[in-house]
Amino acid sequence: MSLFNESILDNSPGGDSLYLSKGINSDVIIGPIEGVIPETGSSYISVALYKKGSDPEKDSRTFKFYMSERAQDKSLGKIIHLAKEVISKDDIRNINDNSKTLEEFASHLSAALKGATIKWFKLCAEQYINSEGKIRDRLTIGLPRFASQKDVCPLKWDETKSHDYKRLDTSTVNSTAKASDGLPF
Repeated sequence: MSLFNESILDNSPGGDSLYLSKGINSDVIIGPIEGVIPETGSSYISVALYKKGSDPEKDSRTFKFYMSERAQDKSLGKIIHLAKEVISKDDIRNINDNSKTLEEFASHLSAALKGATIKWFKLCAEQYINSEGKIRDRLTIGLPRFASQKDVCPLKWDETKSHDYKRLDTSTVNSTAKASDGLPF
């Protein structure tokens, strides 16, 4: 007989779940990559990710890497880190050299990366209050090193560190809840 219920072990953050979750995820597949230039707001590159064995149409999550002047360096750093886990630096340079627009760059990147499996992928999270007033986690991609192809996972994730898991300030949560119910106490 096991000491712990195995379903608890199987459903810990990241791990072997079929769904992307905060923490270290294994066997993450890169889906379509698109360059988006909206009529208003900042341009961005979207990258879809999903777990091996899950339904890419239903279970993928899309992450946006904004290309505003302030965000571009950090966003490109993340995209290049991900790409270097699959293709060479020279391949990335060729993609950049042969792209005239953001859409072309994303399209060439998608052709090179789509379908590739990343052995280890770290997803961070930040809490937010949804429209029903419940606290939920929003998955984010942290700073590089968040992906690795090594046999043994070198990535670290610590729920107590704000760069890995940004919790809501409980005083903000409580004041929001009090304000939303209309009661003075």
